[in-house]
Amino acid sequence: MTCLGEDFHDLPWSQWHRPRKIYKGRKVQPGVPREPGVYRIRIGDLLAYLGESSNLARRLVDDWGDVNRVGSRPAKSREDAFQYLAKLSSEMQESCEVSWASGPGPWPYDLSDKAHRESLERCLGWICRRRTGRTSIGNYARAGKGSQLVSDTTGSGHPKEVSPAGLIHVGTRALISEGRDPSSRRWMGRNWTVPQPRGELDMWEAPGLPEMKRAGQGPGLYKILRPGDGQLLFVGYGRHVAGSLDEAMGSIEHVEDKTVGSWCPLPRKVLKLECLELLGDLIGAHYHETGSVAPYQFAGVVKS
Repeated sequence: MTCLGEDFHDLPWSQWHRPRKIYKGRKVQPGVPREPGVYRIRIGDLLAYLGESSNLARRLVDDWGDVNRVGSRPAKSREDAFQYLAKLSSEMQESCEVSWASGPGPWPYDLSDKAHRESLERCLGWICRRRTGRTSIGNYARAGKGSQLVSDTTGSGHPKEVSPAGLIHVGTRALISEGRDPSSRRWMGRNWTVPQPRGELDMWEAPGLPEMKRAGQGPGLYKILRPGDGQLLFVGYGRHVAGSLDEAMGSIEHVEDKTVGSWCPLPRKVLKLECLELLGDLIGAHYHETGSVAPYQFAGVVKS
């Protein structure tokens, strides 16, 4: 089972098609359903992009339909990724092709719900990162303009170098399913602080770094849990992780009685796209294990 195969993650993927626009009559390419679902784009044998939409026909025809045509104009919402894939496709002399999955099926995912589609998209991305050692090459091109990761990674998963945009990047090392319970101190192979209430933020120390109570001023990932049952409520990242966590907990506590929070440090020079890759791993792996979405992840309660 490969990330480009028809049986990827047991979803009912369509065959691969070259996207194109239809300018006469209804702008729908034959065979693309007007249904919610997830989709993938490949360039040759490379997974180029993973996405979701409430209307696959509109997304794959109106937004991506001219990606193989030189000088075509993308939909504004996909502009960065569109231009990146169009340029890469031209350089590789390979066409972009699309495949999608929609409709009822034997999986426990509610594709009519955007939060579930977003989580499934990240789940597929995490699986691909685990299997191939690569991130889909278009998903985080729009995360931080001006640079892409192209080198091998160090033992800690941080890139050795950064090169100009337009090149294929390896990205960060995918997180692993170690400590599958989000309340675990080793959740997804990271070293997390002991979950604490918001008022005790200034007492937190970095795991493995005793006496460094100010380590939370650096970049990191964080998780917010419901005390008692340890249910995952939200995961995020911040350049000053302790402050970002404190703010996020304050937002959620407008609707939750109590929360506890935990964080893990990232390298000081971490890039935004690296943070988004690792955050996607946390969301995707949790969805893979539970089939559920953290209740505030896509609810708009916490500012991104």
